Amino acid sequence: MRFDDILADALELGALKTEEYILSPEKYDALKRLDLNGVPLEVVCDVVAFCEANNKDNTDWVVLPVANFDCYYGIQTLVKSG
Repeated sequence: MRFDDILADALELGALKTEEYILSPEKYDALKRLDLNGVPLEVVCDVVAFCEANNKDNTDWVVLPVANFDCYYGIQTLVKSG
């Protein structure tokens, strides 16, 4: 990978986000009432907050960095193979 490629990718992706996204109390309470099937509430709240913060206006899709979440929490909670 060349330095020019890294710069081009960075320019295309845009500025880094540093602001913290916090779920509203209503959404947090709604998540607390769900059957999370053993997944810790903290993990679910972080994933939902990530999706809301990174959702583009023109799409319903959000790319989840599953490996990053797994490394951060030290567990494999987001993808269950069936």
